[in-house]
Amino acid sequence: MRVAVIIPVFNGASTVGAAIKSALDQRFDDSHEVIAVDDGSTDATPDVLASFGASIKVVTQPNAGLSAARNAGAHAASTAIEYLALLDADDSWLPEKLAGTVAALDHDRGAVLAYTDVLPVDDDGEPASSSLMPPRERHAPSMDDLLRKWWPIIPSTVVVRREAFARCGRFCEDFRAAGGHEDVDFWLRLRELGDFVYIDHPLVKYRVNPAGDQMLKYQTNFALFSRRVTERYGRRGDPLLHSMRHGYATALSYQGLLALDRGDRAVARRAFLDALAYEPLHLKSALRFARTFLPSAANRVLTSGSRRRTRRQA
Repeated sequence: MRVAVIIPVFNGASTVGAAIKSALDQRFDDSHEVIAVDDGSTDATPDVLASFGASIKVVTQPNAGLSAARNAGAHAASTAIEYLALLDADDSWLPEKLAGTVAALDHDRGAVLAYTDVLPVDDDGEPASSSLMPPRERHAPSMDDLLRKWWPIIPSTVVVRREAFARCGRFCEDFRAAGGHEDVDFWLRLRELGDFVYIDHPLVKYRVNPAGDQMLKYQTNFALFSRRVTERYGRRGDPLLHSMRHGYATALSYQGLLALDRGDRAVARRAFLDALAYEPLHLKSALRFARTFLPSAANRVLTSGSRRRTRRQA
């Protein structure tokens, strides 16, 4: 047995069954074990996991966050395991996913991680688009690439060498809950150890939210992430942090414009002020904040055009 599939789950009763089934149904010549880590769920998740019986290994722990759950799964993997494959509880794999990523790492012994494109799907499992990858990111990133901007490596697409997972220090457990950035922090440390391999084919069904909402739910951990990047990489990490701050400011501005359009000035002001916290010298956010004090009729005219422009950027 060479591969352990790690599925962390917290209150994911409605989706984790499909994730586990997709891992068990892989067209993969070697055997693999599936490890579900119940991170203190309070819904019916334990019952769903129990329904798979001996076909999966279940680890149960008090709620400690996504990083700790992934680390617990890695720790529970059998001794002979060579590769760790990540799968989030609300995503699922296409049948060739494991075979494709493991073959890529078998072929390139100097690579420490393999990942793929994804098929974005909505809450009903229907395709939202044919790919997540922008044309310019359809290749494995260099270290400079990762320190320049957020790179679209989705955890559910990743297979990593177990020894590299341990050498880079595992996932940082200071990142708690679903606040995000624990994966980007991990990719950076892992990329120091070796190359990545990218498979330019969607092999994972990835559940997406609207772009602005997707980004804003990760604000919680940004201060920690920013501090860790600065401490480890110094000025070299500035472009990455600048691009992420700009992304937050853009998403918050869009939320502010939506609130202004529906007449909720208090929410709009809060959103524009939060945007200015990420980019204090951004003139557009400052002007939009000032606009919350204009009469409603004037705002409707100004907001419609601004919202269209901001949506294209978000």
